Amino acid sequence: MERGSRSIRNIGLDLGKLGQRELEELSEFLEKVILESLDDVLTPTTDVQVTIELELSEHLDVSVDLTISSPTPLSPDVLARVDAALDKALEVFEGYVYQKHGRTNGAGETRDP
Repeated sequence: MERGSRSIRNIGLDLGKLGQRELEELSEFLEKVILESLDDVLTPTTDVQVTIELELSEHLDVSVDLTISSPTPLSPDVLARVDAALDKALEVFEGYVYQKHGRTNGAGETRDP
């Protein structure tokens, strides 16, 4: 089963300050936050692989590929909690990025594609 969602948020980044080193730092931070969020939801026997892709053009695109392997099928309740944990991790990431690289204008504007 493949599930996904997409949203576009303008948090007022100063993209001119983001280089390869900063993108690597952001990717590592997001991976850490995601794994910590999922620790509260999944059992220790569950294997989690996170792949993060950050692409910088006119804006910062963040793609997260999450693969979960479990010896038993995950219930709909657990899947919902995984989705909520991922949403929360992305909110924490957004705040971190804005705090480190944000501008004062345009913060928080959201639109669905």
